[in-house]
Formats: sequence, structure tokens, C-alpha cells
Amino acid sequence: MKKSVFIILGLTFIFLVTPNCARDYSLVAQSDKEYMISPNDVLEVSVYQEPDLSVTLRVSQDGFINYPLLGRIQAAGLTERQLEKIINDLLAKDYLVNPQVNLMVKEYAKVSLLGQVRNPGSYEMKESLTLTQAIAMAGGYSEKANINQVKIIRTKENKRETILVNVSDIMNKEAPDFMLEPNDVVVLEEYGQLSVLGQVKKPGSFVIKESLTLTQAIALAGGFTETANVVSVKVIRRSGGKKQTYEVNTRDILDGLMQDVELKADDTIIVDEENLGRISIMGQVIRPGVFNLKKGLTVVEAISLAGGFTSTAAADATKVIRTEDGKKIAIPIRISDIIRGGDKTKDVILQDGDTIVVPESFF
Repeated sequence: MKKSVFIILGLTFIFLVTPNCARDYSLVAQSDKEYMISPNDVLEVSVYQEPDLSVTLRVSQDGFINYPLLGRIQAAGLTERQLEKIINDLLAKDYLVNPQVNLMVKEYAKVSLLGQVRNPGSYEMKESLTLTQAIAMAGGYSEKANINQVKIIRTKENKRETILVNVSDIMNKEAPDFMLEPNDVVVLEEYGQLSVLGQVKKPGSFVIKESLTLTQAIALAGGFTETANVVSVKVIRRSGGKKQTYEVNTRDILDGLMQDVELKADDTIIVDEENLGRISIMGQVIRPGVFNLKKGLTVVEAISLAGGFTSTAAADATKVIRTEDGKKIAIPIRISDIIRGGDKTKDVILQDGDTIVVPESFF
């Protein structure tokens, strides 16, 4: 350890100087940086005994102030003391003898945080500020916030640009924090949603927190039901105010014959029932007509689809007309044996092209 000895008026002062002390002073100097004036700051300038020169000014968007007598002066990028000295020197040069100027920032420029933060609003930027620090000032983000695409709206020289920042990468230390500038607007939007409807086990709406493909969305919805039409899944997407529908063969995706479809927010996926053909129901039913054939559909179930029997139906005389090997055959169905007797083995499973005929009872 070095010792430095100074003798003044008979008194001895001993200063112990160590390398650690030097480092401490360095840290204090770094943390004590002066604030740099920014566009939109409000400055209060006072000149002793000169009320006409004591004014409150806002720094313009391009970084200047308009000061009495002196006109436009560059302010942005200077500290309070630097700008104070410039004004003092200019007044002393042409207008005043020994002016005493005092300048301070009355209001600081602000950054605005909008959307999915807990306390949206504008916040003073008294020092350099990063994106994550600003979000913390606003109380943090909500559970609905899409932090993978935070928007920074920045205006420079009357030109607006939007910067997208992934806060997840910053938090995971995969990217440096983003430095904000005065008057930036930070927007945290909600995660997007999409809907999966139809022949899936858990239809509904789902949040998109990251990139999501068609097969992943169907998996989120519990997967296909047994009756799902997997070769023609519809993806409905709105673009430019117009609705577009795409049909996708998910079997080809699963077999590796085509690439999975990347979904977007607000997409709707519709999985229809598998179309196995058509059947016809004629005669004494409430709603006779042609119906889509579902897998495993029986005669009794088909009659229920048609609204059931009329009051004049001869239910036990019901027949299924079927074409086999180019010839039509009639299969009699005793409905009472199936419904009242409980013998479901007599309920015939329908095939594509079958016609159910329910005659009228004459008694």
C-alpha cells in the first residue's frame, strides 16, 4: 500500500490510495451521467433580472428551441449545463453584460406504452430506457400479450417506421435489449386466435402464442373424430377484407407428400364429416329427401334424420332398395323388432345409393 504525506501548517494528512478506491470512483462517475436533452422536452430558462428572457420552451421534433433574441438553437443531444452555457455566451456576446442564465428540464420527453400492459400510458424518459425497463414501468405485460412481436412506432423527420421486437428473445438472453428513443410508442397486442370447428374431438377457439401449423391446430382440438373428412379440410382466411377458402388434404401432410400449412391469426379450420355417398328416404316420413351417408348409418338412424315416421306410416313394411351386381333387391325391415324388441342386429347398415321406402298404412 502506498502512502502520500502532505504537511500543511504543521498538520499531517495521510491519504491511503489503493487500486480498489480508483475502481470505486470510476463506477460513481459512470452512474452519474448527465441527462441529454431530447425532442419534446420542456425547458425552463431564467435570466437574472431579465423577465423577458425568462421563458418556458419545448424542444421541437428536430431538436431545436426558439429563444428570444437568439432564434433557433440546437438543444437535443446537449446536457442542461451545455445548453445553459451556449445561451449565456450568446447573450454575453451581443446583448447583456455578465448574464446569469439558469436552465433546467421542466418536463421530460415521454414514451407511450399501449395495449396489453397492466398500466398503459405515457412515461417520462429521464434517462436512457430499454424496452423491458419501459414495460416494467408500465406494470409488466398481461397474460394475453404477444411478446414475440412487440411493435415500436418511431417517428423521425416526419417519417414513421414500425420496428418489431421479440421480447422473449431478450428475456432468454438470445438478443440484446432494445434501446428506446424519446417519443417512441410501444404497442403490445393480444395473441392471435383461430377456430377449429366440425369433426374434431374438442372444437373451439385457440390462442396462437407461436407459429402453428394445420396439423398442430387439429391436435390442439383433440384430433379428428371417426367420421372426419381428412382429405378435404377447409382453411378459411380473411385477407384484404375478402374471405378465401383453401381445401387441404391432411392425409397427404401426414404421409409426407405435402408441406404442413402455416396458420395465421383469425384463421378458421372446418373439418366436415366424411362424405360416403348419398341415400334417399321416401314415403311416410316427416322430411323425405336425399341425405349424406355417414359411416355406420343404419335404417333407424336415417329415419330419425328424416324427422321420424308420420302418423300413417306402415313402419314394419319399411324396405331398403339396393342395387347389387346391377340388379335391384328389396330388403324388408321390421322396425318394431328393432325398437320394441331390442334386436339391433336387424337394423341394416346403409350403403351409398340405398333408398329407404316407408309405405302408408291402410288400417
